[in-house]
Amino acid sequence: MAAPGGASLDLGELASWARRMAEEERRHASEMKKMASRLHHPVLRALFTAIATDSEKHAVFYESLAELAENPQPGITEDDLEMIRSTIEEHIREEAEAVERVRKLLETVDDPRMKVILSALASDEATHHAILLAVKKDIASRETISEQDVWDAVWRDSPWKGSPGG
Repeated sequence: MAAPGGASLDLGELASWARRMAEEERRHASEMKKMASRLHHPVLRALFTAIATDSEKHAVFYESLAELAENPQPGITEDDLEMIRSTIEEHIREEAEAVERVRKLLETVDDPRMKVILSALASDEATHHAILLAVKKDIASRETISEQDVWDAVWRDSPWKGSPGG
């Protein structure tokens, strides 16, 4: 596998780096939560708590990256894909509506503290919407394995046509 710029990417090194980054993100999250819990100012408490939550999310992403680098991943079954589609379809619509509502509210608010929170919300909602669309369009459908795919691999595509070793 090639890294950007044509250099060779060592998947073991990538996995180790990702695991180190996950631990670092967890440490940052813990520090931010501790500080946020001591604050009396509601906006600052909310912002630092949100940053801590994002750091926890980043740790999960890094762990996932390490796992991808270390292990082959199972395909997504048609049943899983249908569950994903039915669950995220409503969330995609809701995230789009939330982005629009928050952006409109952002235009009417003058308080800079509220603007900071609303800007963070608008950014997060837009990111969530884009991720859900990408999952629906690119990731889930591309990695789906149908029952027909399995039977084709066993019978049509196999040189042994389903029999053990020929």
